[in-house]
Amino acid sequence: MKLGVLAQHGAGMTWPVLDRLFLVHMPAWRFYAANILSAVIWAPALVFSGDLLARVLEQENFATKVFCIALVVAAVAAVVYWVRRQFLAR
Repeated sequence: MKLGVLAQHGAGMTWPVLDRLFLVHMPAWRFYAANILSAVIWAPALVFSGDLLARVLEQENFATKVFCIALVVAAVAAVVYWVRRQFLAR
């Protein structure tokens, strides 16, 4: 199972991924496995991260809010950098 298929489908791009799967002759069972796996991973992660961010931002301490926002920005930047190096550098 290709990581790119999971990454693209996990982001919600269903129809472009379906077109690519037919081009690479991916069996339907592998697509459905990737679909279910991505849903099991990203849905709880999205809900938990949103809940955690809301709890942190409800606090009165301004420094905690700034630190949390900076941490989220750094994490997103790190993921974007990693994805670009892994998939777009080739």
